[in-house]
Amino acid sequence: MIMKTKRVFLSCTFRSAISAGLAGALVTCARGQTNIFDDFESGFAANGWITAASPSTAMTISTGANKVPATGTQSAKMVISTDAEAVTLPTAVSSVPWKYTFWLDDNDASATRALGTVRHYTGGTYNNGTLVQLLAAGKYNSVNIGTWNSSKYQGRIVNPSGYGFFNLDDPGSPNRSTAWHKFDIVCGQNSSSAYVLLFYVDNILSREFTNTSATYFGFNPDSLVIGSISAGSTAGTAYFDGIQVVQGIPFISSPPASASVTQGNQATLSVGAIGNGPFTYQWRKNGQIIANATDSSYTLSSPAISDSGTYSVFVTNSLDWATAGGAVLTVTPPLYVTVAPTNMILNPGGNVTFTATASGQGTITYQWKKNGGTINGQTDSSLTLNSVGSGDAATYTVTVHNGIDPDSTSNQGVLGVNSAPTLASIPNQNGSVGTTLAVTCSASGPYSTQLAPFQDFESANSGSVVEFCKPSFSGSTGGYVDANGLSYVTNVFPAAHPGAKALKVNWSFTSASPPAWLRLTTAGSGVNSGGNPTVAFNGVLQFDMYTDKSLNVALGLRENNAPGPIGSDSGASGASIEWVGVTGTGSPPSATTTVPAGAWTTLSFNLATAQIASYNAGNGVLDSTTGFGTLEHLALVAGDGQAGAYNIYLDNFYSVPTNASPIIFSLDTAPSGAAINPYSGTITWTPSTSGTANFTVRATDNYGLYDTKSFTVTVGSGASAVTSFTVAHGAGSSLSLNYSGGAGNQFVLIQTNNPFAPPGLWTRIATNFVTPGSFNISAGNYPAQFYRVKSE
Repeated sequence: MIMKTKRVFLSCTFRSAISAGLAGALVTCARGQTNIFDDFESGFAANGWITAASPSTAMTISTGANKVPATGTQSAKMVISTDAEAVTLPTAVSSVPWKYTFWLDDNDASATRALGTVRHYTGGTYNNGTLVQLLAAGKYNSVNIGTWNSSKYQGRIVNPSGYGFFNLDDPGSPNRSTAWHKFDIVCGQNSSSAYVLLFYVDNILSREFTNTSATYFGFNPDSLVIGSISAGSTAGTAYFDGIQVVQGIPFISSPPASASVTQGNQATLSVGAIGNGPFTYQWRKNGQIIANATDSSYTLSSPAISDSGTYSVFVTNSLDWATAGGAVLTVTPPLYVTVAPTNMILNPGGNVTFTATASGQGTITYQWKKNGGTINGQTDSSLTLNSVGSGDAATYTVTVHNGIDPDSTSNQGVLGVNSAPTLASIPNQNGSVGTTLAVTCSASGPYSTQLAPFQDFESANSGSVVEFCKPSFSGSTGGYVDANGLSYVTNVFPAAHPGAKALKVNWSFTSASPPAWLRLTTAGSGVNSGGNPTVAFNGVLQFDMYTDKSLNVALGLRENNAPGPIGSDSGASGASIEWVGVTGTGSPPSATTTVPAGAWTTLSFNLATAQIASYNAGNGVLDSTTGFGTLEHLALVAGDGQAGAYNIYLDNFYSVPTNASPIIFSLDTAPSGAAINPYSGTITWTPSTSGTANFTVRATDNYGLYDTKSFTVTVGSGASAVTSFTVAHGAGSSLSLNYSGGAGNQFVLIQTNNPFAPPGLWTRIATNFVTPGSFNISAGNYPAQFYRVKSE
């Protein structure tokens, strides 16, 4: 049985003879031999060509066409259908592999037959005994294997089983044309010892036959015939040149096989060759030489995906070369879960679906697990849990299997089943008419937290410069402010504000034309700590502020792609700056947020929706590759546009990104004028009438569950003022400040160096609980101090 297979095998010709500069001469090699070579430059005599047996007629030597060598002038010419020349090989072929090569110029399209044949006779020479086997290639006008294709060349096999003519028409095979074409007939054996016949046209494999029987294919030729020996065909001119038979050529007996391996697993491509060694090898990938790949096998010890490609190998000996190619190496990712289940948090009763995707060879199956244990029946790529409860809270993974690679288990996805936050009880409060009350709530939850500010100045030393420079530091607004302004942490600040410390900034605007403004920067000379605080660009920036005169406020954010975390010192400069909370560019900035005088105000800027304009090389859009940037400055614009002294206090800076899970505080029930900070949970209220006020506070987590607590505030009519306040000398340098009259729960001594400051800015020094009473102070050479006694 003959089996046709697909194979890639190219080879060059004439290397031994031409490189030796020989024409029409026998060339031998210790590792193989050229059995015949003839370029007809010496006519037919050099190798003993004769007119083929009857009814053949003689061919002639032509000087009108030439192919081999390039500098030659002659070839063998046939002009009628019976012209044919024969030759016995000067050196008989003794074993496979061998190759018969000739060039044919199909000069006359009307000619129907022009063939080169290689033969074997029982007598061992041309026409001596019985013709046993014959192989031919060229041009013929009919076939008896398949259907004749007039656009293709033909081949022929004669052996004891008969066979006949066939088309050389494998995919890619050249078409006929009136030009020189190169024909090769190769005989070899594959790794299964089956004989292989290969027919090439112009180095392109055009037909292949395989048979295990040496009787049919495995013969050693002893003679050649060129021309046509059949009577009755149409006359026409054709030329033959470059006749050669070479024994011992490299023959690919076992081409490299395509393979698929998992990434990281060793892959080896191998080639088997027969012929006269030694052989040299050169492997290529996608046609490109692979450095140092010069053995009969090429091994990738740990192939990557990028090693996938088409591999070929050139095999060379002293006579010729051959190439085997088309071995496709496919490097597949190892079996692994490419999309793992993600963490989920649900309220009780909710539904959830975990999804996974795996990559790898073959058919992939899934098995879901809960806390490492198999969940029966859950073998899809997704896992759905309906109406979850606390018992469903667990870690979930999926293990994938393909029967080829080791099983792979995903990273875990954690399911948290939420519960409502817990709002701490709030004790009932007492207050007085006209006195601001401040109450701070606290709450906690399993998956949401009460946020802490990134800067509240509580850990800073009093008097230290933290976060913001002194007012005169900025060159942009230095012309509007005096040089004596300060920025420092203090434990003395206006009442009705939680915490023990805040940042105080004071300055005087020295000019009102154009309207005065201050660029209060966060980094620079004199800042002891903080500075360049990192903030999230995709959330809310919030802080508390008190001012003794109305100010309009905007933010300046630097787009320096700070890495985080929030509140850390980004330590960067040089990037563009954008205004946030303005209606346009210009100086002073058109800030849209107003802080009124005389009360603590919480300022909240939603950076995703706030109006933005360019300040310094910006483009009017907050840009960041990390999602973070820097709070560069506060823009403080005089509310009345006039010169004068200002005192402000800053505290509790929050940056809340959109992916945070904060507990948000709100008031369900409260008297008019009461407010609550949504992050800190601080309630502030200044009652205007006596009586009882009811409050209900709600703490809502990031998933919508909440808790509420209620409390009452009993408001008294307020304390009456002290009616008498005198100063008396005590022992040594002490002074006694005596008071009487008034009514209240306590009596507080307050102090200032500015008698015109509003009462809220006086410093609390000491407290008594009776009237009449007295306070002792030390006198000395100090700047003037002013005192009051306040009944509460």
